[in-house]
Amino acid sequence: DVNMQGHAGKKKLGVYSSKTGVWTHGVVWDNPLSVSRFPRSIFFNRMLHFSSDNNLVVAIDVEGNRRFIRGPMPDSARGVPNVYLSRGQLHLANGSVSELSIWALEDFSSENWTLKHSVSHLQLLGTEYSMFAGNYRVISIHPEHNVIFIVCEQLYMLSGPSLTKLMSYEMDSRELRFICDLEWGCRTPYLPYVPLLSEPSADGQ
Repeated sequence: DVNMQGHAGKKKLGVYSSKTGVWTHGVVWDNPLSVSRFPRSIFFNRMLHFSSDNNLVVAIDVEGNRRFIRGPMPDSARGVPNVYLSRGQLHLANGSVSELSIWALEDFSSENWTLKHSVSHLQLLGTEYSMFAGNYRVISIHPEHNVIFIVCEQLYMLSGPSLTKLMSYEMDSRELRFICDLEWGCRTPYLPYVPLLSEPSADGQ
């Protein structure tokens, strides 16, 4: 596990060892990047990856060594794009003023991103959910399929409760599916469930 703490432009990297059960805090560096409060991060190729401003994906290993991967730089992205892992490749989800685009880093040794999918907000949500055109965000990408998961949010009133829906979008068929209504007060971060089978099942699988 990796934890980043600090202030005044300094970030301290903490690494937790499951073998010793101890945190170590041996790496401190000047950090010119702005990291959001709840950055979406994934562990891949023995490095923790998360997106930052300046159109960068930052990769950090357990010794504190860093690598910066330049993003695809869309013309008018909204905020900082989130990083995901799907089919063994890093993915970025970028939202512009008019569309959503999904990018993949097919060659990890390079910084060449491939545009995997793009869809306008209106095409994504259709007429039934057009009210959410400016109020949705990608929260996850399926690890094995071309499916993204989004959360749509709409306020009933400026000071009232919100209507929050969890949706899936199949990129190949361009089909949006409703999954469920989330309870009032649901907020980021949304964490995908990844089962961990610590003991073999009865059939040995």
